[in-house]
This record gives sequence, C-alpha cells and structure tokens, in this order.
Amino acid sequence: MAHEGMVLKVDWNPVNELLISGGEDCKYKVWDSFGHMLYSGQIYDNPISSLSWKPDGQHFIIGSYNSLRLCDKIGWSYNMQKPNIGSLLDVAWSPDGTNVVAVGATGGVLFAHVSECCLECVGFEAVVSSAKTITITNVRDESKDTLEFRDRILRVSLAYEHLIALTTNQCHIYSVNNFNTPIIVDLKDATISLIIQSQDAFLLVDWGSFLVYNYGGRLISSITNSNIRTDLVYAGCVALSCETIAAKDAEDEKVIHLFDVNSGKPVGDGKPITHSAHVISLGLNQKDSAVERRLAVLDRNKDLFLYQVRVYGRNRVVIKLGARITAFMWSETQNFLTATQHEKLIVWYYPAISLIDKELIDLTKEEKDVLEGSGKYSTLNSFHKNQITIRRPEGTVVVFSISPYPGLLNDFAAKNKWTQITQLCRSAKVGYRC
Repeated sequence: MAHEGMVLKVDWNPVNELLISGGEDCKYKVWDSFGHMLYSGQIYDNPISSLSWKPDGQHFIIGSYNSLRLCDKIGWSYNMQKPNIGSLLDVAWSPDGTNVVAVGATGGVLFAHVSECCLECVGFEAVVSSAKTITITNVRDESKDTLEFRDRILRVSLAYEHLIALTTNQCHIYSVNNFNTPIIVDLKDATISLIIQSQDAFLLVDWGSFLVYNYGGRLISSITNSNIRTDLVYAGCVALSCETIAAKDAEDEKVIHLFDVNSGKPVGDGKPITHSAHVISLGLNQKDSAVERRLAVLDRNKDLFLYQVRVYGRNRVVIKLGARITAFMWSETQNFLTATQHEKLIVWYYPAISLIDKELIDLTKEEKDVLEGSGKYSTLNSFHKNQITIRRPEGTVVVFSISPYPGLLNDFAAKNKWTQITQLCRSAKVGYRC
C-alpha cells in the first residue's frame, strides 16, 4: 500500500524517472520506475496537498497547510517556509527551475525563488544568498567575497577552478584566483537550461543548440543537431571534454552522438555509438590527448561500460567495467574513475587498461566498504585529487580519501622522473597497479 489513506497528489519526472506521492497520512514518498519506495518522509501535521518536480529532476517541492518545503530528489528536506495562505492547493515551477508559484486555500498566491544554493570546489564555497547575490567563502582562511549582479541569477556552476554565473542576459566567468574582475559574455535571447564544465571549456545548453566557450569568454562553437532535443537535456545525458562532446539521442536512448568541440562536426566517420541498452549517464575523462579520450556509459541495467572515443580505421573498443553501479564520476585532476556499488566505493586508477587487456583491470582497482547500506541512494558530488565527496541519502556530506600513490606516479611519469617512480614503487606496498 502506497499510503495509509487516500493518495492526494502524484508527480512524475521524465529526467530522473522518479515518482513522488503525497497523501492524507501526512507523508510524502519517493518511488523509482519499478515501484520501489526510495524514501518516506516523516509524518507532518497536515496532509500533503500539492507537490511538483523541478524540471531538471534535482529537487521537488511539497505543499501542505501553511507549509512549503524544498526537497532533494532522494527525499531529504533542504528548507521549509510557513506562508500564511492556508493549504497549498497547487504548486508549480517556472520552466528554468528558478522560481516557484503556489496558490492557497484562502485565495492567496505565493511567489518564491530558490536561494542558499551551495556549491564547493577546491577550497571555495559559493552560496546564492539572494536573487542577485552570490557569497564566496575561502574555507582555508574564512575570507569572503560578495558578487552582486544587475539581473536575477538563473544558474550557477563551480568546477575546475572556475565559477560560471548566468543571469537573464549575461554569462559571468570567474576564476577562483580572482573574483574581482569577471569576464562577461552577452547571451542576448538565449534560454540556457544547463551548464556543463570541463577542464578547458564549458558548455551552455540553449533551447536549440550547444554553445561552447573557453574560460576566456570566447565562443568556440555552436552545435545544432536534429537528433538532440536540447529542451530535454539534463546533466547526465551530455558530457564535455576539451575537444569532445558526447550527447544522448533524443529519440533512441541507446544512441550516443560524438561531436568535435572546435568544428562542431561529428567525430570521425560521423557514426554514433549504439549501446546495448538505454543510456542513463555519460562521462568523459579530462586529462591526456584526444586519442586517449574515453567515454564512460552507465545504462538502465546498472552496468558501467568504457568506450574509445577517437577511432581511426578500426572498430570502436568497448569493455564492461562493472555491474550494479548506481553512479560514477571522473576525477577532475587525473584519469581516475570512481563509482558507487551498493555499500562499496570503487576507484579505477587506470580504467583504460581494460581496453588493452581486460584481465589487468582488477589490478588497478581499489574498493572501499564505506557506504554502510546507503550506497544505492548516495550521490557523488566531487572527485578532486585524492578526495571523493559523497552525499548520503539523509543529506549529509562525507569526504573519503583514496591512495595518493597513483597520482604521484602519474605526476612523476609526466616529468620523466623514473628514479622517483622506482623508489615509490619499492616503498609503497599496495595490492594494485597503476
């Protein structure tokens, strides 16, 4: 039984394929596409009278008597407001996901916007403190910067040591080394639904095209393709590296299109990748050259695969890395790949070796039993150097450290310090190779 009593409201999100329900039992619940309950909220004082998914599937809102609650997609609550307009009979998001409107039983109409959104990257924390203000905190020395904008902030992204802030008419680009002098790009009539960052460039998903800029504010390319519906694009179905874009097909969810960042044209012979099952999430490694670019694919069967991207005169090699995978992420600083698998956190220090000899892949893998029964619903927040940040289902953020030796080996090899590599291998007695 879904609820004790009548189910009053349900809403389905096509991006994350999750269902939320609210009932007379004063509880809301989150369900997956197979009907399994993922989360059950606590019993509140009044029945759940309204609910709605954010368009990108990252959050949802719950309405009750004199109560409006913002929740994460897994179910835990961010914040609650107490508007004095009676039971919220209906709630809805704006198409860009920045504003909420609700109507109360007393006839009042409530307008609200999402604030206090918090992002973290390499020792910096960015908080959208108001509709036109972002507060930056350097966690090393607790110094603060306040960024004020002329127009309302629509979207913010912080990664690869750069902050991207979109307002209604402009894109502001900041380096974490200098928040005083941003690079400003006019967006004219663009309607941006998503920001994706990579090591050397970032991508803006407009309703009609992909716009790729470098961090100097120069437009590298504008990509329009009839096989990709940009109005249905979400973070998991597009991946970006310095020279490649991977995007899931709009009609056939097994097909992945590859584009060259500089020319905007399809990679190689123009033929897309056809995967064996519906694709859920994509990811491209950030380091090395285009020849060594690798695409990680998580499908609906929870299997994780690794593809070659640039293929010249031969078939594209693909290898299965793991099963029962719930999430994955590439490192920002190395070609390391991490994934969650039930109670385990898995790290592949050299995943590309599987394309050469799949029997060697286990020698480059490290597993940690750290998720304590919550791995299925945990999310990977960041992977920088030898630290992985995970958010648990109840909302707590936990940082895990991995071995520093593989990263040191890569740094030594890049500088041709073979003597130091030999010394490190002799002194570090670990059970994997990299």
